[in-house]
Amino acid sequence: MKFKLLLYAQAFVLALMAPNSGSAQPKSQDWLISKTAQYQSRIAVDGKNIVLENGLVRRSFWIRPNAFCYDFTNLITGQQLIRAVQPEAQLQLNGKWYNVGGVDGQKERAYLRPEWMPTFTTKPEDFSYVKH
Repeated sequence: MKFKLLLYAQAFVLALMAPNSGSAQPKSQDWLISKTAQYQSRIAVDGKNIVLENGLVRRSFWIRPNAFCYDFTNLITGQQLIRAVQPEAQLQLNGKWYNVGGVDGQKERAYLRPEWMPTFTTKPEDFSYVKH
């Protein structure tokens, strides 16, 4: 019985290692590094926005008065993943918490309206975006 099981295991391994006898398909290029791939990354910068995109997701940042992410979209499904702006991170130094990026002033947290963004403010103690 052990010998028969060993033969089956060897046959299975050989079948996995055998070249595909069906139609030969060319290897696809790595979409992360190919300049002709379907999904290409791009960075767009204007006076108040930075947009990072790779064909799969798009993440947009407003950079004044402080950097905050206002758009995080799954480009395959069109699903928006942001409802409310928050700090990118929080740090605790000597027992005190500091925000990294982000803004204050969004009263309604269930959705974000673009016309609200110019009215957002920052706290002086927060870590703030300076330049890129």
